[in-house]
Amino acid sequence: MTPRARSPRRRVLARWGDPTGRDETGATLILALVFLVVVSLIGVSLANWVGSDLGNVLNFRSARAMQTTANSAAELAVQNLRYNFDAATLNASPPVPCWTTSPTPSQVTLNAQSMSAWCTTRWQPLSTSTRIVTITTCPSSLSASACARAPLLLSVVTFDDYGSSSSTIGTAQCSVACGTAMRIDGWVFDATPPTVTAVTAAGPLCTTTPMNITGTGFVSGATSVHVIVDPQSNLVLAATNVNVLSATSLSACSPSGTGSGDVTVTTPIGTSLATSTAFNY
Repeated sequence: MTPRARSPRRRVLARWGDPTGRDETGATLILALVFLVVVSLIGVSLANWVGSDLGNVLNFRSARAMQTTANSAAELAVQNLRYNFDAATLNASPPVPCWTTSPTPSQVTLNAQSMSAWCTTRWQPLSTSTRIVTITTCPSSLSASACARAPLLLSVVTFDDYGSSSSTIGTAQCSVACGTAMRIDGWVFDATPPTVTAVTAAGPLCTTTPMNITGTGFVSGATSVHVIVDPQSNLVLAATNVNVLSATSLSACSPSGTGSGDVTVTTPIGTSLATSTAFNY
């Protein structure tokens, strides 16, 4: 029997595939391309994630190193001032070096970080809170004034120079019983101390001179005002009737008597720099 000849259509289908969909070669190629694109996108995302994670680790290590060095500088300042009455720090505004003689800064260098500690002390004889020391710690590239306005680490420490024996209480600077007791009142990173921009003789009715103070960072119920009457004798007097009107404004009554002095404002965050112009009352 003579074999039947293969039709032209069958020969074409056999060579190029069935256009009706029975041959899936084209679909397979498309799926392969989609798979490659998805895998590539996942690979790029993973690479970016790994890169970002490594960057975060480095940033974390750098921040950790800064905090560790700042803590070390502040702790060294605390230990130095606890047992040594440093008259140079009394009412210092801007603050002065904590354990070196100005202008040499008090610096600590650790982990490739260099930090400077600056101190100011309020002296309150005849009190168990004999010395209240504010320590501002910053990278050594910042000046004392800049550090006082925006410290990396702000520490407030109170020392009792007399202990339990009332017979030792007096107005003389301690030489033997310095730092009998100590209390840490604050240890805060990236704190924002209050500022004073202006003081005018206006405000509430007072038996003394009224004071109207503008600035920043005032805290209702937890703000005090002091006048540094005589920096030479370290005489500091407290204002009375302090009334915080807002975070930027407060009123008070000046200390009794008449005088003139620089004004500071203290909140739980810290103490402002003293005013550059003395207030007359």
